Amino acid sequence: MLSLLLAATLTSTVELPSVRDNTMYEESSDLSNGAGGDVFTGKTFSNLRRALLAFDVTAIPAGSVVQSATLHLTLTQAPPVMDIQDVSVYRLTADWGEADSVAPAPGGTGAPAERGDATWGESFYQNTPWATAGGDFAASASAVTSVRFTPGVDYAWASSVMLADVQGWVDDPAANHGWILIGNEIATRTARRFASRENATAAFRPRLVIEYTAPVAGPGAVPDGGERPGTPLTLARSGSTLSMSWGPSCRPAADYVVQAGTLTALRTGTYDDVPLTCTTGGLTSHTTAVPVANAYFLVLPLDGGAAGSRGLNGAGAERPQGASGCAPPSASAPVCPLLFAAAHVTAEEDVALCHYPPGNPASAQTISVSESSLPAHLQHGDTLGACGAGCGEGLHDCGGTCVSNDSTATCGSSCTPCRAPLGATATCDGTACGIDCNGTAINCGGQCVNTSTDPSNCGGCGYVCSGVCSGGYCS
Repeated sequence: MLSLLLAATLTSTVELPSVRDNTMYEESSDLSNGAGGDVFTGKTFSNLRRALLAFDVTAIPAGSVVQSATLHLTLTQAPPVMDIQDVSVYRLTADWGEADSVAPAPGGTGAPAERGDATWGESFYQNTPWATAGGDFAASASAVTSVRFTPGVDYAWASSVMLADVQGWVDDPAANHGWILIGNEIATRTARRFASRENATAAFRPRLVIEYTAPVAGPGAVPDGGERPGTPLTLARSGSTLSMSWGPSCRPAADYVVQAGTLTALRTGTYDDVPLTCTTGGLTSHTTAVPVANAYFLVLPLDGGAAGSRGLNGAGAERPQGASGCAPPSASAPVCPLLFAAAHVTAEEDVALCHYPPGNPASAQTISVSESSLPAHLQHGDTLGACGAGCGEGLHDCGGTCVSNDSTATCGSSCTPCRAPLGATATCDGTACGIDCNGTAINCGGQCVNTSTDPSNCGGCGYVCSGVCSGGYCS
């Protein structure tokens, strides 16, 4: 991983769509609304609703510092009681799913959950229960916003705690399970409906706006200062060899000193760099072994028997100098500072992965991660190599995306979406769609029937009873 470490950082803004959302219904652990156009929170006349939202933040470069994070949701319906209700978001501590269940309009009653949906009792329906019914989440709210009752209004959630949530996900993507949305669960008729990522109005869909800063390249900058004239230091890696080169400084200089230090020290405001080499003959390049630990490099011109200064810090004081075996550091920062480049390198190679956002494999994207973070990504379901470059065991290609063989959304080599009649759950055996009938019903030719009473399937599929079928017997 090669990158410039310069203090002249830029603030970037990214607007992320939700990659999955769902609603849980307190009255039944068999209800969900994974593919519905809205999510619900609060309380109806007698039952609770809780909404789940997740955003993929892996587009933000690793090591970035999050400056702000704001969640935007659009209200689409509220009870006609003209009141104001607080709606809070809590950081989820367990993963959860979104499948193809769609509640009939207006959505508040839910629909039969499909395999992999989040429900009140299960984070993944027919697979994984929540540790606590209703969801596993942090004890304290990340943010709270008062929501009125007029549809079409955009509401925003933001706080220092929410910022910390997002920073944690940037630092550790495997810990990103999103937020749960919880309304007033004491009074009745406090429910609020917000647009989901499947909402027909694109402008209403959930979005997370993040401002962040990341190290950027610039012409000659001090690690904790502003821009300086000169030609940046450039780095190139080939196996275990690191090559660096630079151009002439803004001061006449015949030779240079190349200093190397550790990023661990630099991040605490300490310079621990020591001479790596002292050039002769006016060389503007150097080759060395890739360091075994994260490191930064400085190139200081030698001028008048002194090594270049790092200049003044924000308080106007001379920045501390590292040891130099070529020449002592200059006593003060000249008008044209001699330092003109700083860069850092890590000892790890980047690895290309096909990243599958949890619960939403259709949004897979190719990313690069460091070697040290590779195990966590693979454990979370990502696969080695770029997306569409060949799928691993248990996966098949659908339009250039690697998806699970038993995915009901893309079943078999034809990538067919599986559907199920009322009272059944869609399944995929890796090659073809099927159904699992709920309760005591039996699958007869793709329909769930009660063989105890069905005269066309009395006692078993295809046994026609011309009389009365009772208890599986014809009389």
